[in-house]
Amino acid sequence: MSARSGAAVLPIILALLLPLSSSAGEAARLNVAAGATVNYIPQFDDLTAFFLTKTYDSYNVRLGWDTRPSDDNVFSAFAELFNYPVMGFGFTMTNFDRVLWGDSHLDNHYALYGFFERPWVRTERHTFGYTFQLGAAYTPGKYDPYLNPGNEFGGSHFLVNVGAGLMYRYHITPKWEIGAEASFLHFSNGKTRMPNGAINQLCLGVEARYHLDESYSGKQKPRFDGPLFEKGLRWDIGVIGGVKQLEGEWQAYNVIQKVEDKRTEFTTVAKVGLSVGALYRYSAKFGTGLQADILYTSNSKAIATYDTMVHGETSKASPVSVGLAAVQEMYYNRFATYFAVGAYLYQKGGICEDLSHLYQKIGFRYYFPSLGGTYLGWFVKSFQFCKADYLEFTLGVRI
Repeated sequence: MSARSGAAVLPIILALLLPLSSSAGEAARLNVAAGATVNYIPQFDDLTAFFLTKTYDSYNVRLGWDTRPSDDNVFSAFAELFNYPVMGFGFTMTNFDRVLWGDSHLDNHYALYGFFERPWVRTERHTFGYTFQLGAAYTPGKYDPYLNPGNEFGGSHFLVNVGAGLMYRYHITPKWEIGAEASFLHFSNGKTRMPNGAINQLCLGVEARYHLDESYSGKQKPRFDGPLFEKGLRWDIGVIGGVKQLEGEWQAYNVIQKVEDKRTEFTTVAKVGLSVGALYRYSAKFGTGLQADILYTSNSKAIATYDTMVHGETSKASPVSVGLAAVQEMYYNRFATYFAVGAYLYQKGGICEDLSHLYQKIGFRYYFPSLGGTYLGWFVKSFQFCKADYLEFTLGVRI
């Protein structure tokens, strides 16, 4: 996909959407955008040193929805709290086809994601704020010990992509705007398949956007004056589940062994547990609290075996770990983004799997008030803020 073919997608989408602009309903709030980005990959270890060229290009299209002051409803009130954000879905192609070294290669990454743009400052001509995106990605090329041995960035075709950054928009007309964005973007499979070296990028992009209706200038306020939240302390309890593959098995068979003994498939272990938390909701947008996690990892005996194979000594790996984290939630009606930074109070993960005493989580929860505060959650649990431990799913209730 070239810049020319990427830009060609924009008029096709416009041709499909412009007939909707005659409607006074929700369709008139749609916007469509196309852009290009230069991505820089920092070379901070031996793996990323394979990127002989440090910058790569990507192309994206986005379909967004403009929030506006409208009816007397809760959604409009939350939109006003966030200065009327833009949210929607995007598609990005990152051009990695020219990343070649020896007999290994990296293929293009195709990402489909949801995005959220929150203006901090908005005038008739200028908008400045932050962006956040979360989604899935696909790449045709993955690690293979015989056909693609150097590609340790991902052992699977499917990946998670997480990004955040700062954006600026200049409104040329009430319907057209151009903009720039500086962001950080992470590709990883969450250790669902080894290896998982992951790719971290610093991105600088430009974009053009067309609104089917005139973009919001920030001069109106919503009429909703009902309660948005209940201030106070809330407790929640939930079950945790996830899967991962072991770093030790990967090292034992594909790093230190001879070529003929290398593996193409690795054992998947389960992580299950219980979470208990207390959070104080002090505003419509924010809540802060603590959460304790008790986790059990299956097949802990294998962890000790792989430690012996790799390091020549037997470890005292325990299947149980206990952690305590500071939690920050940011709410948009029933949807909440979730950030946590925690420390293990007890963890004996073995030599190869002993990641760090500190851990982080980033993801989201969706609450169902009609089901008594039940929520579903999805997170990427990581260490060192850029290396995935596993993908975590939760089901719980807040009371």
